[in-house]
Amino acid sequence: MHVAVMGCVVNGPGESKHANIGISLPGSGERPVAPVYVDGVKTVTLKGETIAEDFQRLVDDYVAATYAGDGAARARLAAPAKKGRDGDREADSKTIPIRATH
Repeated sequence: MHVAVMGCVVNGPGESKHANIGISLPGSGERPVAPVYVDGVKTVTLKGETIAEDFQRLVDDYVAATYAGDGAARARLAAPAKKGRDGDREADSKTIPIRATH
């Protein structure tokens, strides 16, 4: 499994797309907003002060759904994005396509 944790707004999104799951983190002084890519598809944008914890939960759910066939984890990955600190709902949330790897 490849996990990308990128810290560059220029190259981060492109490189994150090539991982099974990846995140492009904001730089110093930038708004705390981080797009997440699963199997090459932007699935959600994490916002606020809990980006690291939220991404860890997504990684845990990806592992459980992909490698253990956990239906509950798959459902959590497909759930709509939660509200960010500024109260807006992420408009480009999608169901996360999980590839079976057996």
